[in-house]
Amino acid sequence: MAASSNTASGFNALTATQGLSGTWDAIALGDTWSLKSWVIDGRASYVKAHSTVAPSPSLSSLNIQELGATGVSIGARPTLPTFYAFGGLFVSGGSTSDTKTTSWDYSVDVLHSAGKHDLALGTDFRFVGLDQTQDTGQNPSYVFVGLHSMYLGPGPLDNNAFADLIEGYPFEDLQADGTFSSVTGHLFGIYGEDKYRATNRLTLTGGLRWDPYLPYTPNLNNARSSMQRKPDVLQTC
Repeated sequence: MAASSNTASGFNALTATQGLSGTWDAIALGDTWSLKSWVIDGRASYVKAHSTVAPSPSLSSLNIQELGATGVSIGARPTLPTFYAFGGLFVSGGSTSDTKTTSWDYSVDVLHSAGKHDLALGTDFRFVGLDQTQDTGQNPSYVFVGLHSMYLGPGPLDNNAFADLIEGYPFEDLQADGTFSSVTGHLFGIYGEDKYRATNRLTLTGGLRWDPYLPYTPNLNNARSSMQRKPDVLQTC
């Protein structure tokens, strides 16, 4: 994230950049055993990832309250609101999110040769966790279409979305309390395969695999929740 010094205040929505940070940790173990015509291969791995998207700190002082608005609250991460005027103008402080994922994976494969047959059996298990916070909607958004200038605007500014923006008359304002979700998943699959060498020039392969779909389980009795745990950042108007 970087601040702009192109203005006296240093707060320039056109040159400020959004921040993205991410970390991950991974570990994997595996081993292979063999005994005569049998080969057994086992593997285990763990991955933990964390990514965060945040607006530019240089725009926090341009949140809706600092711009002079009353009767509306700011988000947990205050930034410049989103302004959209019909005709092409779109400016925003950016989105915010926080995502954490974990994954445990285990797999076992068994190979066996018997005459003209090469048999393979295997299974894998995966345990996944996801925690995600999305509070972008806490910072308000305003849409200007020109209706105010159409009926009350002076002459040449009739039906002008930019005039509505300058005068501060939005057609629509949007604000949400944000959402968060916390779910876990248990996935597995199993397969069997047979390679049959019919001749020196012909090998037939057949097999089956089953990967059942198992829905993720919410940890909070619902897949997605509103961020009522932060009531101080909800809209008050």
